[in-house]
Amino acid sequence: MQKTISILLSLFFSISLWGQDLYDEVHTRQFANFLYQSREFKLASIEYERLVFFDPTDTLASYYLIKSYRKQGNFRKGLSRANQLFPDNRIAPAHISREKALMMLHQRNYFTLFDYLENSSLEGDDRMLFAVGGRLLQHDYATARSMAEAISPDSRTDLQTMRYLSEEALRLKYKSPVTSTLLSVLVPGLGKVYTGNWKDGIFSFLFTTVAIYQAYRGFDQRGINSIYGWGYAALGTGFYLGNLYGSYKAANKYNYQQRHALDHRVEAIFDRMD
Repeated sequence: MQKTISILLSLFFSISLWGQDLYDEVHTRQFANFLYQSREFKLASIEYERLVFFDPTDTLASYYLIKSYRKQGNFRKGLSRANQLFPDNRIAPAHISREKALMMLHQRNYFTLFDYLENSSLEGDDRMLFAVGGRLLQHDYATARSMAEAISPDSRTDLQTMRYLSEEALRLKYKSPVTSTLLSVLVPGLGKVYTGNWKDGIFSFLFTTVAIYQAYRGFDQRGINSIYGWGYAALGTGFYLGNLYGSYKAANKYNYQQRHALDHRVEAIFDRMD
């Protein structure tokens, strides 16, 4: 599909610019910008590479080249080209530094990001945004909250939102996997109810108790050698042990969902950075 789009776009420009040199700098820039605006970031990066080859000092072309790599999800290539084109982080343009920080964030390379922030040309507000956001995504909520205290109430909106999220992160309530498991030891399914999974908890209770009751009936009617009784005893034991494991997992899943929901809101702030 992408190959077809590339061919159609090439034909379009060939017709519209018939008789002209499509590979000179002016037309390459037009084509690259057209592809970028069309969200064909992989194709756009090829054209921006050509522009940078024409003029390695073309900061605008370099910016859109790096940005195209980020938007296509090729963070490794984007960082590599950014480092090649702007080797000194301290004097690189702020918008280039912002792109590099965004790609490090997307790679979950937090320690590299934090070290980079200390030696980059990012301004105070942007540096604070990435520092607090990175620690929230790293789930280092205490440090994020401590740093966010320096954010002024009249600062820009994204910073105020980040400060609010750092406060909310410390208020997250978690479920103990050990408590969840122990509750299900006492009453099958109770641990799942503790984590908010009422339906699963009720099913666990019913399946386990029914199997145990059927095992009891089998032994009561046919004695200790009852195949019926032993069959349901094995089934009930399986349900009971599965209920314990499921309760432990349910607590971990609950905690993951709590953190993931906050992660999503933090990521949304960075996603809005064009």
